[in-house]
Amino acid sequence: MVKRRIVPILVLFFVASVFAGCFGDSFIRDSYRTLAITASGYQIAQATAQDLWDQGKLSENTKDRLNSRARVFRVAYHAAVDGIEMYSKGLQTAEDVSGALARLSDLLLDIQILVEEGDL
Repeated sequence: MVKRRIVPILVLFFVASVFAGCFGDSFIRDSYRTLAITASGYQIAQATAQDLWDQGKLSENTKDRLNSRARVFRVAYHAAVDGIEMYSKGLQTAEDVSGALARLSDLLLDIQILVEEGDL
């Protein structure tokens, strides 16, 4: 129960810190590098899981759990990409801020659905 409340709060904190603008240009560059590394790790993990499945070393239950975790990763990854993109464009007007907050709300709803489904 506590986990269901903490995860969205942590995601909100991360995205809010991006909007705070206290990290500078190197933050954007480092963030994209980090995302590239995590995407590579994801692809390696997926390929390894597929190899293990093909060899008959994974049960159906384990495969389902891995797919569930992969789904969580994809939602989080796209949320991070969207957050960095919004940050790098800058929020100059009230409409920019409103649009960014609407997108952030959508992302939090996606995460909430994962939490409620037990994937997170």
